[in-house]
Amino acid sequence: MLTPIVPDVLKAKVSVFVDLFQKAERIREQSDNLRKMEAAHHERTLSETVDRLEMETRRNRFFSLAVDMLAIAGFDGYFKQINPSWQKVLGLAEEQLKQKPIIDFVHPDDAAATVKQFSRLSLGSTTEYFENRCRCSDDRFRWIGWTAAAFPSEQLIYVFARDITSKNRPRPKSKS
Repeated sequence: MLTPIVPDVLKAKVSVFVDLFQKAERIREQSDNLRKMEAAHHERTLSETVDRLEMETRRNRFFSLAVDMLAIAGFDGYFKQINPSWQKVLGLAEEQLKQKPIIDFVHPDDAAATVKQFSRLSLGSTTEYFENRCRCSDDRFRWIGWTAAAFPSEQLIYVFARDITSKNRPRPKSKS
């Protein structure tokens, strides 16, 4: 250094560099903390997603393996999801059952009562039980007992149904 050193100027310059270094360190620490927080948030989100997927997988397995007829229908009157038991009972493929309104499968004599039950559900009734006859693939009808629960916030009706044909079939008269 060829110029004379002024102690006050040197102190001021060193002070500025120290201050800059400290601020850079704080920014680095904040950046590290932010990265850690983002990583923790990502990990929580990922864990919650995995948990939801596992729960949905178990629910879908239960839905698919159930012996009873399970379905999710919309307030629009169409099946959204059905389990394989519907095909076993009615002989109709899932796509056939989803293509038409549910009422199209109901026996004409039972249609008005069925529409009334679905109306009650869409208007706020939480659960309804009703029976009707549904058309099979061979054009015969089977009696179905429906328990339906409405979820207005989802615009969905969850259905648990059973084939009750044998219960509603007339019994032969015994000979005395």
